[in-house]
Amino acid sequence: MQPKMCSKCKKNIAVVFITKVENGVTMNEGYCLKCARSLGIPQIDQAVKQMGISDEDLDMLSDEMSSMFGQKDAIKAQWTTCFPDSEKALHCVRCGKCEAVCPQKLPIRNALAQLQTELDAL
Repeated sequence: MQPKMCSKCKKNIAVVFITKVENGVTMNEGYCLKCARSLGIPQIDQAVKQMGISDEDLDMLSDEMSSMFGQKDAIKAQWTTCFPDSEKALHCVRCGKCEAVCPQKLPIRNALAQLQTELDAL
């Protein structure tokens, strides 16, 4: 699977995906964290502020994601060292509360289950 590159800068891997409608045409676009922040996406701004992430941190995250893509060992190391089991998707009880309030109506429960399966298979 080839990563989708950022629709704005065209150099970093897209990790934030949005659907927008312009002139009646629906478009799906993906942005790297830095570009998503520069576009003023409220959820990204809020997350960055809450976590105290600097512009340098965003650059580093983008570089790490780009270097990890396609490298199973690097991805597995990140999955096992950065995410304690208590924070992994396997603990999702599939109640649907997140989907009920998601403004993009994303299938979060299914996405979490798929993510867990794919990362556990590494």
